[in-house]
Amino acid sequence: MKILSIVGTRPQLIKVAPIIEQCRIRRIPHVLVNTGQHYDYTLNQIFFEEFHIPQPAYNLQIKSGGHIQQIAKILSRLTPVLEKEKPSVVLVYGDTNSALGGALCTTKFGIPLGHVEAGPRCYDRSIPEEVNRTIIDHLSMYHFSPVPSAVQNLKKERIRGYLVGNVAVETLLKKYPQLTPAPLTRWSLQPGQYILATIHHGFNVDDRSTLKEIVDGLLATRETIVLPVHPRLEKNLRRFGFYAALKQVHHVLLTPPLDYKTAITLLKYARCFLTDSGGSQYEGYVLGVPTFVLRTTTEWPETIGQGCTLIPSKKTSIVRALGHAVRPRKHLLRKYDRHVSERILRILLKDFRIKK
Repeated sequence: MKILSIVGTRPQLIKVAPIIEQCRIRRIPHVLVNTGQHYDYTLNQIFFEEFHIPQPAYNLQIKSGGHIQQIAKILSRLTPVLEKEKPSVVLVYGDTNSALGGALCTTKFGIPLGHVEAGPRCYDRSIPEEVNRTIIDHLSMYHFSPVPSAVQNLKKERIRGYLVGNVAVETLLKKYPQLTPAPLTRWSLQPGQYILATIHHGFNVDDRSTLKEIVDGLLATRETIVLPVHPRLEKNLRRFGFYAALKQVHHVLLTPPLDYKTAITLLKYARCFLTDSGGSQYEGYVLGVPTFVLRTTTEWPETIGQGCTLIPSKKTSIVRALGHAVRPRKHLLRKYDRHVSERILRILLKDFRIKK
């Protein structure tokens, strides 16, 4: 059996790392393809170094662009790779354009497709990631689900899902079982005395009025806020003229995108967390950090009421939520998040032995 994994973004590198390690342990040939959807060093290469991931055998270098343009580039540039490598199975991760482009191309070749993180649904088709993950699930042969609700979602769509756990949490547990607050000294921060914020999705940052509400909420919250600035957020902050206002206030610390260890440490020791990322929302949930999600729906419903709260992208909502968050909470790490990659490989190995 030969496995080919397709990645292209920061979250996918976090998810593929334990799969690559399991392939190495089991001596299963593994080919890594990087689409290059994230190409900035702080969102791509730094994670290869931090997780000791081998450099990809192929880099498609699709870079930025519209959804259709990115997917079209993946289809054309991945085709010769699949023709040459002839993998037994292709794995795609999450719900990005890299995952969808890889799934479409793989299906055209008739190669078995596995979806790692199958089944989450927010049932809002205006969110591109929701469309991506739904299509990928209906193209896939293997559905590796992170949570019971994802398995139930697939069942409603007449798809069989395997409950394997969350591979991103496995990476967290394996890589950093113990995190100390030492990295906080870089910004003279104290545990529990700052707020972490991550904002980058188009529905929050591409519209001027929505982004202004969020910026006004951050400015009105006088507690220290650490805001790692995603390239998409920075572009729109500058385009709409909001960057200078955030830069000038002392309580908002703008930082470049951070390496994984620093980012997860800042999250663990924050008093609360403001985000629009589903993956980050789940990390806040498992680490026991009160998390406010700037969305109207979520693909992680089990987190709501368990430390995570959906709030509108409005100044008043942000100020109210951040002002009332209280720590600490218990961590919600589950046993089956500890050996996710092993479960995935066992399922594939068993199935391929039967077919042979």
